[in-house]
Amino acid sequence: MKESMSESLLKESILSLGDLGDYQRITSQRYTEIKQNNDICVVGEVVALYEQRSVTYTITFNENYELMGLYMK
Repeated sequence: MKESMSESLLKESILSLGDLGDYQRITSQRYTEIKQNNDICVVGEVVALYEQRSVTYTITFNENYELMGLYMK
């Protein structure tokens, strides 16, 4: 994912969420391990509370804990 997600693209993606205000805290988090086609991934869902609203981050790591996917809503 390093090749496809530059730091500037990540910042642009976060800005597209709108005005969040200051970060407050993590309100919930959960993780699970998935095995698919002999590949092992860890998927986490983290809900972060900001001043204006919350954001749910879905994060996927490979078995070496390298970032493979990031979804924000």
